[in-house]
Amino acid sequence: MADGSKTARRLILSYSTALASRNVNLASGMIALLNTGNAHAAPVVARALNETCGVSTYMQRNLVPLLVANRPERTKVMLFRLGLGSDPGTGWADLRPYRVSAFVKSLSQALDDHAGGGGTVIRRIYSGLSDFSHPNMSGTTLSVNLSDDAQPSWTLQPPVSDYIVTATVGGSRLALGVAGEAWDTVISTAQKHAVVLPEEDVFGPDDVVGVPEATQDS
Repeated sequence: MADGSKTARRLILSYSTALASRNVNLASGMIALLNTGNAHAAPVVARALNETCGVSTYMQRNLVPLLVANRPERTKVMLFRLGLGSDPGTGWADLRPYRVSAFVKSLSQALDDHAGGGGTVIRRIYSGLSDFSHPNMSGTTLSVNLSDDAQPSWTLQPPVSDYIVTATVGGSRLALGVAGEAWDTVISTAQKHAVVLPEEDVFGPDDVVGVPEATQDS
């Protein structure tokens, strides 16, 4: 077997450990914000937590089949792209990162597979978290109270509503549950299939921004 640094297993274990650490810290931060009554910030952290959970479900759905089929070129490209982030403005050279919407979609699909229809719940919760995470009406009016005569008043730190608790804690619990199962599948598959990564990079048209002349489709 080639040196361990060149195997998919090593990259996957390293990346999965980093993702797990991020999820633990995001979950702790979300609870801390709820306990201090920060209704504005808690949904933002919960949204980041849900998106990070979606990375492992994306790996389960797309990376695991590559490992089982022993496709080292595509495995390497996927691991490289996963390490880039998910914003179109990021990336290494011309390599295209995955979009966060792909991770959220895979999380919904994983819940549908797990509990039939659960993905619909996550999609709705995530939409609510997104709304509170942006300067949309839900977020910008969170600190506004209307009196009986429709006169507005403002409070710097509004109370944490039942909806905020349900969206942050309830949605994150579902996301963490399926993410944990996905991680187990990805790691166990990587342990069983010691895919050796090639030295050369073989990118396809969907892997890069534009199509450089040296790009090859595997």
